[in-house]
Order: sequence, then C-alpha cells, then structure tokens
Amino acid sequence: MLFNSTEDIALLRAVLRSQCSSDRSARDHLAAAAAHGVDPLDYCAHRFGLGTEIVWLRAAEWAGFTFATRTPRAQRHETALRDIPDMADVRTLRQEALGEDIVFYAPRFANVVALARHRRQRPAIGRHLRFVPPEAPERGWTTTLAPQLIDRARQDITRRWPRASAAVDLPLHVRITFALVLLGLVALVGTGGLVARPLFVPIAGLLLIGPGLMRFAAALPRPGPHTPLRLLADGELPLYSVLIPLRDEAAMVPLLAKAMRALDYPALCIKRTKGASFDPGGAMRAGARCCSLAPWQYGGHPTCRSVDPRGAWRG
Repeated sequence: MLFNSTEDIALLRAVLRSQCSSDRSARDHLAAAAAHGVDPLDYCAHRFGLGTEIVWLRAAEWAGFTFATRTPRAQRHETALRDIPDMADVRTLRQEALGEDIVFYAPRFANVVALARHRRQRPAIGRHLRFVPPEAPERGWTTTLAPQLIDRARQDITRRWPRASAAVDLPLHVRITFALVLLGLVALVGTGGLVARPLFVPIAGLLLIGPGLMRFAAALPRPGPHTPLRLLADGELPLYSVLIPLRDEAAMVPLLAKAMRALDYPALCIKRTKGASFDPGGAMRAGARCCSLAPWQYGGHPTCRSVDPRGAWRG
C-alpha cells in the first residue's frame, strides 16, 4: 500500500521530525517502506533507530491521543484464548484502568491517519483509547492468559497430531501388552545369569551391547561432500597496511620482510614517524632494499608508502 496523501506525509514528518526535512523526503521514505513491504511506522522505528516507543509516542501526539508505554497489570481471568498463532497479529488489549474501560491499541500507519480523522469528528473517543507500542499488547495478553498458555503448551503436540501419541490413540489392550512385554524383557535380563545361562546371557548381551554399538557407529566420522573453494582474486582482496616501526635494528629488516612475504599480506607498509629516535641511515634503507623499492624522501610530516600484491604504489 502506497501512502501519498497530505495527512500521510504530515504524519511521517511528525514521527521523524528533524530526520525528514521536506515533503519529498517523506515521500521517498514512504516509497521505501512500501518497497520493503513493511508498515511506515515500523520502518521509521528500525531504519532510523528511534525505537517503537518514540515512534508510537509521536504518532499519538500527532493524532491527538494519549500514549502509554505498557498496559496495566490488572488481569481479566474470564478472557478465553481462541488461537495462539493469532496472537502474533493482536494489537489491541481492553483493560480497566482508573475505573474506566480502556482500549490499548498499537495502530498501524493507516489506522493512525483514520483515527486522527475520527477524533476530529468525535473527540470523546480519546477518553477510551490509548496508543501503546506494538509489544505492549503482546506482553499484556501473555500476562492475562498465562495459565491458558501453559496448558496449551502442554497439550500442543496432542492437538497438532492427535493420533501420534500412544497415551491417547493406542487402545487399552495394546498398552497392557506393551507393558507386559517390557516387564518380560526386564525379567529376562535379571534372571539370565541364574536360569539357562548359555541361552539368556547372549540375548541379554545383545540387548545391552546393541544400543552402545549403534551410538559408537553414529559417532564415527564420515567424509562429507567436498566442494572446492574458489580463492579470491587479487582485485577482490582488501588492501591492508602493516606499519612496522624500526629503531636501530637494521639487521632485523630482512627477517621482517621475509616474514611479511610469507604471510602473503595484500600490502606491506614501512613507516617512519617524526619525533621518534629512528635510524634513517640504516634501517629504512635496508627496508627499501628488502622490499625492492627505491628509497623515498622524508619531509616534515610522517611518510608512509604501501605496496599491494601486484607491486603497485599506494600512498
């Protein structure tokens, strides 16, 4: 849904304030929200980092309604739960606050505009309606319906798959037979060493060792499908600058240069910092020779040069 009316632009500018300085910017943000398939209020809350409380507070001020950060703690135990998945779309909660029946509502962008029009015609609607952030009704419903939600969570598997539970679907005689067979197996394992040992001990051994062998087989590593990795080309690698300070250690420069080449860094940078006690006569010339680079001149500011894997100069 694309919002282009004067009221839509006014609402968006009221929500973003200094972050939307013109009607054209407001139209661009509304178009971007429509392109992403999200409500403009959600777009403002996340795209600009304002958060839901600030966005719905500003929307309430623009529409002329009172804002509340959360719903009251009062619970209505007579409320019945119809369907848990529907709670994801619930944006209203009716509660009693200060002796009045109040509807706490987290409206979407189009609903804010419609409510602002309706309030201009019937100002009394503002007494019984409060704007809240979208998460407030959800928290209120979970608090109000906590016992029912716990019961539904316990029974959810049986509700979804009523014939997949042995405690519900299997007849009584099948469950009795299963219990007797299980007791017989336990008795077989317990008496295997006393009665008919040559017969029962191997059977008991299979019953005990079999699951262990299955776990051991599952733990054995298996070679997975090998997919050759494509190495990045030099042009796709990021350029790093490695700064190596040198002080009276010209003999270490060849080792440092060899180590850096072994690491295959995309860039090697030797830097001389003005004001430090370096040895420009020995260490830096040694570094230039090891890097196969011509010596460079030093001015009044620190000088830093780097070279990428293709040997191209970069400042």
